[in-house]
Amino acid sequence: MNRSRGVAVFDNGKSIAATRLSRPFAGRRVVVLLDEVRVVISTQVLIAVSDDDAVHEIRASLSALDCDVTVVDRDSDAVAVIQQTHPQLVLVGVQEDCCDHLDWVKTIKNESIVIAVVNLSDADAIGRSIEAGVDDFVTMPIERREVSNRIARILELHDSFR
Repeated sequence: MNRSRGVAVFDNGKSIAATRLSRPFAGRRVVVLLDEVRVVISTQVLIAVSDDDAVHEIRASLSALDCDVTVVDRDSDAVAVIQQTHPQLVLVGVQEDCCDHLDWVKTIKNESIVIAVVNLSDADAIGRSIEAGVDDFVTMPIERREVSNRIARILELHDSFR
């Protein structure tokens, strides 16, 4: 599969088929099972959160969902990864200190669902997240079941409106 061009080429030993994948499917995993070809809808997720404990809990929350997770800790890395992989979901850390990743949210808003990860007691971060245009937010400390259910619901709603 050529992920950079959004083209999938399938060879099952008997025939070869090629198809151009629409942008939401570019970068997805493709599974070939003997005589059958299946596109596995694996959501590309980018985590740009500086808090290591929060990253660990978010990853654990996403383990129940079929997600390919990439973690970055610098804004420049996040923008580069977004341009390469076109993730369907981006979790952005918003904190009082210098690790606020909201600067580039407006540039990716049209391509990805953006969820802010904020401290429960930081009302200012919640306000800044909403102003930046995030789709939703989750609070730290991370509650695995809540995050997993919320992300699953957001992805389900997003896919039904495409």
